[in-house]
Amino acid sequence: MRIYVGNLSDKITDAQLHDLALPFGKPDSANIARELPSGTSKGFGFVEFRKAEEAHAAIAGLDGKKVHGQALNVIEATELNTRLWRR
Repeated sequence: MRIYVGNLSDKITDAQLHDLALPFGKPDSANIARELPSGTSKGFGFVEFRKAEEAHAAIAGLDGKKVHGQALNVIEATELNTRLWRR
C-alpha cells in the first residue's frame, strides 16, 4: 500500500523519508517527487509498504507531525496524487 506524504521541507531526502516511516513498519520504498531537470523537491513524496496495516499506522503516526518546522499531511495515495508525482 502506498501513502502520500505532503508538505515536506525541501531539505528532506529519500533516505530521511524512509527513516520517518520505519517506526511503523518496513517500507519497501520512499521517494520524494522532484522537478526535472533541476531535481528540486516538489514538497511531497510517497512511501510504499507491503502490509496495509503498517501503512495505516504510518498515516496515523505521521499525519500532522512536524518535521523541519512543517506539519506533514499524510494520506493513502490515490490515482490523482500519484499522477501528480509522474508529471
